[in-house]
Amino acid sequence: MLTLRLVAAISLCLTALALGGCQTTTSGGAVGAERKQLMLVSSQELDQMAAQSYNKLKADAATKGTLNTDHAMEQRVRAIAARLEPQTRVFRADAPGWNGKST
Repeated sequence: MLTLRLVAAISLCLTALALGGCQTTTSGGAVGAERKQLMLVSSQELDQMAAQSYNKLKADAATKGTLNTDHAMEQRVRAIAARLEPQTRVFRADAPGWNGKST
């Protein structure tokens, strides 16, 4: 339930971002495609909006009593993410350094 709401919130944010922008270039990566992208907001603004949205969803879930607080499950998920993160370099060289934690 929380995952579905998180995806919906992120989709809504990304749709809203489609109205203004900055330009960037992506590297070829594994497939070798070079292309320009029109980014409608800066990376910092996107990071801030995503963090705010995530924190609101967490707070709402905690208030409703639907937030999963199982520490063991959190540790398992973090361990899986830690193993996957280095593999993202194939798609973007800077991806392994991205901040995946929200405060």
